[in-house]
Amino acid sequence: MSIISEMVFYELIRKLEFALDIKPKNEQLEILHERFKNSSERIIEKAIDYLIDNYSNKYNKFPQVSEFIEAIREVGKESPDQTNEDLEGRKVLFTCQICRGIGRFIDEKKSPGGVEVFCQCEKGQKLYDNRQAYFEARRIK
Repeated sequence: MSIISEMVFYELIRKLEFALDIKPKNEQLEILHERFKNSSERIIEKAIDYLIDNYSNKYNKFPQVSEFIEAIREVGKESPDQTNEDLEGRKVLFTCQICRGIGRFIDEKKSPGGVEVFCQCEKGQKLYDNRQAYFEARRIK
């Protein structure tokens, strides 16, 4: 996987700044770079092109991290020829924000003390399916 260099990252960001006619704050640029520095150059370039074509600038704000992540997801969906590089980048970028990749979280809305529940993310659903298969296997015997 070709990890994006800092110089290339900032060049792509300047391209987005020019296209959207919005100058982000330095702190915002640092956060974006920190968040996506381990991503591939190809993925970031495609995501920025996607944002240039589709970003709704109704609030006159530079895209947030979540909007970059959404752009990367959309680029991944649209790409019929996904490479291992794309898939590796998705693993790095898409840690569930609810359970932090564990697959379970404490839902405090269900009970005063909170109840551990399976997350709706891929990891949570896999854990849930495995648990259901275990209980089903126990019932048959």
